[in-house]
Amino acid sequence: MDKMTNTTTVYTEKKEERYIILFLTGLALYCIGYLLRRIGEETDIIRQPLQYLGFFILIIAAYKSISFRRNHYSTYIQYSMYALLLWHIYTILHNFSITSESLMTYFQPYFFFHLFVPLIVFFPTDKLVHYFIRWGLICIPFFFIFGILFIVPLFKNQSFTEQFVWVLGTTPAFLYLISPYLRNKNILYAGIITALSVLIPTIMARRNLMLTYGNFFILGTLILSISKLKHHIQEKMIGILFLCISCFALYAFFSSGDLGIFQKIYDRISVNNREELFISFIEDMSQKDWIIGKGIDGTYYAPGIDGQEFDSVEDKDDRFLIECGYLQVILKGGVVNLILLLNIFISAIYLGLFKSKNKFCKIAGFVILLWLIDMFPWGMPALDFRYLLVWICSAICINKNIRNFSEEQITKYFAL
Repeated sequence: MDKMTNTTTVYTEKKEERYIILFLTGLALYCIGYLLRRIGEETDIIRQPLQYLGFFILIIAAYKSISFRRNHYSTYIQYSMYALLLWHIYTILHNFSITSESLMTYFQPYFFFHLFVPLIVFFPTDKLVHYFIRWGLICIPFFFIFGILFIVPLFKNQSFTEQFVWVLGTTPAFLYLISPYLRNKNILYAGIITALSVLIPTIMARRNLMLTYGNFFILGTLILSISKLKHHIQEKMIGILFLCISCFALYAFFSSGDLGIFQKIYDRISVNNREELFISFIEDMSQKDWIIGKGIDGTYYAPGIDGQEFDSVEDKDDRFLIECGYLQVILKGGVVNLILLLNIFISAIYLGLFKSKNKFCKIAGFVILLWLIDMFPWGMPALDFRYLLVWICSAICINKNIRNFSEEQITKYFAL
């Protein structure tokens, strides 16, 4: 009987692993397809099959991976998650309409399916984290391969630059944060990619990416200094001194006026090109809109402001997106949606930072905290690896068992 039970358990675990691998593979294909779209319509013959195939795979795999009975969350967290998911369903149904234009829009990462990303907290967390880390290791060579193959759009097309870093830089940046659990070789590669994920957007004047990956790099460096050099005070002091000198050198460099390839970011660093957009947003929102949002198809009227490729074809003054994560959440689901989201995230941060016995949960808590900071300049909920990482870290922090693990149990549990 025990042998049969063990065989069934092994079979179930293998099936769970297979679906998690398929889920991450599907998301990778979907995101790479979206990345190729940034180059132009000439990639559609490759991009469209890749993106739709990836989307189909991740939807099937996600359906097979979800189990509402398999979790170690408190009753409060469970009901908070149910409330959030129910409100997301309401957001979808509120003012929902299907047209040939909107149907294609829904397949884009920012407009529809990101509302289902929170469901990953009901995936098998151990296997999801394990293979998410493995995906990060796969991203390391692909970051350099894709960077070489697409070096022209990488340094000429800001939209491509942005998606390139989101897709291939996010998971290595997470690896850099969890350096206490990795081999030195992997830490080095992850650190290099995280640094490049700051440098490339700086050259291309993508301020939101600079903030996101700059925070990752600084926090990762501090964690590395504290954990790996805890018995070597001299090396630790040298590392902190190097970080301080680097910050001072950057300040002196940007103050010199002779900036070369960094001239673009210097020209934009103090430019406020969103104030008029925010004013238009506020003026267009009614009291009801602020409370419950405008639904998945919600737009706001911003006349005379450059539109986006997903804005209304009939009237480019109606915009689907606003470049602030908090306002985007309110636009679609209102303040109710924002409160429900913040309830989960703040609870996860508190549990991860103050109610856990291992560094892994504390690092996960910091990742969520950085996301809340990112939501000011950008931080858009999306069907991509950046938003997925936030919810993976939330799943880690709200799991009672994981919070109580020792460092040795963490290493064994996630097969690090």
